[in-house]
Amino acid sequence: MQSTYVNTNILASIAKKGNKETKGCHQRQPIKSEIYPVQIEYSFKKGIIVQKAIQIMSRKETLTKNISAKKKHHILRNILIVFLSIIALFAIGIGAYNGIKHIRFKGYYEIATRRRDNPGLNDGYVTQGLCYLEDEDRYLTSGYRKDKKSPSRVYSVDKDNKQHYAELYFIKDGAEKKFTYHCGGVASEGDYVYVAGASKIFSFKKSDILNSNKAVAVKSFSVNCAASFVFTDGKYLYTGEFNDGNAYKTNNTFTNTDGETTKAIISKYNLSDVNEKEKGIPVLEYAIRNSVQGRCVTASGKIVLDTSWGRNPSHFYVYDGFQDKIDTKDKDVPVIYLDSRYLKQDIVGPSRAEDLDYHNGKVLVASESASNKYIYGKLFFYFYINGLTID
Repeated sequence: MQSTYVNTNILASIAKKGNKETKGCHQRQPIKSEIYPVQIEYSFKKGIIVQKAIQIMSRKETLTKNISAKKKHHILRNILIVFLSIIALFAIGIGAYNGIKHIRFKGYYEIATRRRDNPGLNDGYVTQGLCYLEDEDRYLTSGYRKDKKSPSRVYSVDKDNKQHYAELYFIKDGAEKKFTYHCGGVASEGDYVYVAGASKIFSFKKSDILNSNKAVAVKSFSVNCAASFVFTDGKYLYTGEFNDGNAYKTNNTFTNTDGETTKAIISKYNLSDVNEKEKGIPVLEYAIRNSVQGRCVTASGKIVLDTSWGRNPSHFYVYDGFQDKIDTKDKDVPVIYLDSRYLKQDIVGPSRAEDLDYHNGKVLVASESASNKYIYGKLFFYFYINGLTID
């Protein structure tokens, strides 16, 4: 007897043909599978080949393969369940926070209304400054680029939320340079747009900001603080500084009536000096708390300061009753301490609130949290310039 292994497809064909053309053929076992190898026993009887097929694939081998396949299936199913569970938990968490934030920041959302889209959030741009142009009915925001190498920008947003930006440049030693400063605040009066940064106020033509993709500073004005934010009321320009005591340190030191040592100030300058001179002396200073991002004045004369740092909640501090009250002097410059004596309101809001402006009964504010630098604000829909009813 001779044995070998052959493909059962071939075997089936031979067996079928043999059944028709041979007599006396003895087929010991029918073919049951076209997949598994079979053993052929060749025997010779009266010169005719008798084909005998015996399936030899063991049940144990079949069972082993089935168990292996089932294990792989269970592993893949469990991985899919874990992955979908993580996504579900994440979505539930985001949804829950978007509901809870209206409870946590109830005082903020009760007075907040959407004004316009906060521009440039997906352009590698980080919003810092904010102001409103009444004649043009446009909002301006200023900010730096995420890569800190590209020129800073000022965006404008019209009533249809159409966005336009101008990249900023300045002249140094007779050469044009990219403006890559933090670009912490923006304000406007007349034909000029003022941008705060690097202890200076840079003046740009408003026509360039609104109509061109490039604006070159026509002049700069040196100030006595870090110039982190800026505000103008038409006659005076106010610029202040951000101090956190760590990465951002300033050293305009005062001890207020609460016994607290403050190291940041807001300086008040004649706007005519800013437009005509290279530097000047402020007419008034305010000693302020740490981490201030912006400042504005309401129609009734209240000062609003906002503070933020990291993912901590923002605060909007409203001061009143300080007018014409002088606490000390910085050389010959009068100084007012904005401390607990004048604090009338503390409104807690979402994190990373930036520079402020005021228009038509609303304190205007935008957040940097939905920029591509921080991202997380996109999950909580912080896409807008808001107006807070404070007066």
